[in-house]
Amino acid sequence: MTLPDNLTHGQFLDLADRTPSLEGVWIYRLEHTFLSNGVVYPEFDIYTNEYLFLTLEDAERLMRESLVNREATYRFIITQLPVGRDIGEETGASWTYGSNGVLIDSRSTTTGDDTIRSCFFGRHRTRILFRKGDIVEVVGRDSVRLAVVADDGPTVDRFWERYERSKDGMGYHADASDDCYYVLDGPGECCHDHADALSLMKPCRSVPEEIAGVLKSFIK
Repeated sequence: MTLPDNLTHGQFLDLADRTPSLEGVWIYRLEHTFLSNGVVYPEFDIYTNEYLFLTLEDAERLMRESLVNREATYRFIITQLPVGRDIGEETGASWTYGSNGVLIDSRSTTTGDDTIRSCFFGRHRTRILFRKGDIVEVVGRDSVRLAVVADDGPTVDRFWERYERSKDGMGYHADASDDCYYVLDGPGECCHDHADALSLMKPCRSVPEEIAGVLKSFIK
């Protein structure tokens, strides 16, 4: 996506402040994630049930009226899926919820198209949920592991600087994959990850001090 090179800082801030849009034709996939065998740090197993709906409202209603009280519930995520297009190539907005059905985070940036909707402009500081040194849970497909946030989150200021540099002819290429945090789960370069922002959760249990101390030592 090629952005105009004359965006003002205020316009850029407005783009970063977009809320998820319900416009268009979408299917809403609700993922209900469960703990497989409880929480045992530093890593534990999960599994997920999926439901499909025609509206976000219907997905949230089932979640809050029927699913939040299910035993071993870990979290929920709702994602817009395109109708009549390859869902491996394109998704719309996403929302994450805690085990109680309360909204935690969301993303308005889409994937798989070549419009301004697919550009990522950073997060306002009020939407940076984790800071350097925070211990987090990183949610994968079948398991959740502990990690430590090793750098500041994807702030708007950082992406504004990237936009300013893009005017030299390189182009502005920030997309949904840039909505991430740099995390470490071990010593050395091999143990780092650029974890998707919606994959991070606050620890659902108290993290033993010994484990937290080891994780934080990786930053040094």
